[in-house]
Amino acid sequence: MAHARTRDDQVRTEHNTLIQKAGLRSLPCSTGSIADIQIENTAEMAEAIILALRKIGSALADETAKKMLAKLSEKVNNLRDLNDKIESIRMQLTAMNNVICKIGTIYLTDEVVRGWIGEVRKVAYHVEDVMDMYSYHTLQMEEEWFLKKYFIKASHYVLVFSQIAEEVIKVEKEIKKVVELKNLWFKTAFAR
Repeated sequence: MAHARTRDDQVRTEHNTLIQKAGLRSLPCSTGSIADIQIENTAEMAEAIILALRKIGSALADETAKKMLAKLSEKVNNLRDLNDKIESIRMQLTAMNNVICKIGTIYLTDEVVRGWIGEVRKVAYHVEDVMDMYSYHTLQMEEEWFLKKYFIKASHYVLVFSQIAEEVIKVEKEIKKVVELKNLWFKTAFAR
C-alpha cells in the first residue's frame, strides 16, 4: 500500500511539473484522475505539442520580426510565405493534439496508436528546434537592427532564414507523412 501511494505521489509530482513547464492550469487530455494519467504517452505528448505551439505563438506574435522578415523577403522569395507555413504547422499540431485527446487512454496500450503518437512527438520536437532557431535569429537580428538601424548583415540573415524556411518545409512533409500514417494505420488496426 505504501508503494502504491509513493507511485501515486511520484505521478502527481510529474504531472504537476509538466503542467508548470507548459504554463497551464491542467494538461489537455487529463481526466483529472491520477490513475488515468499516462505520463509516458499523453503527458509527454501534451508537453511536446504545447511547447511547440507556444513557441510558434511567440514567433507569430512578434511584430518586429514580421517587419524584418518582410524586408528580408524582398531579397528572397522562399521567405515570403514563411509565417503562413508556420501558422499552418500550428494548426496541424493543434489538430493532432485534439486527435490524441479524443483517442483517450483506452487505446494508449495499442501499439499502432503508441507508434503514431511517437511519430507526432518527433515532429513536435523538430518544430521546437526550428522555432528555437527562428526565435534566436530574430532576436539577434532585432538587436543588430536596433543598434545599427539598417541592414548590415542582410546576406547572413537571408541565408539563416532561408535555412529556417527549408526546415519548415521539412516539417510540413513530416506532418503530411504522420497524417498519412495515421490514416493508414488506424484504418488497418481498427478494422478488425
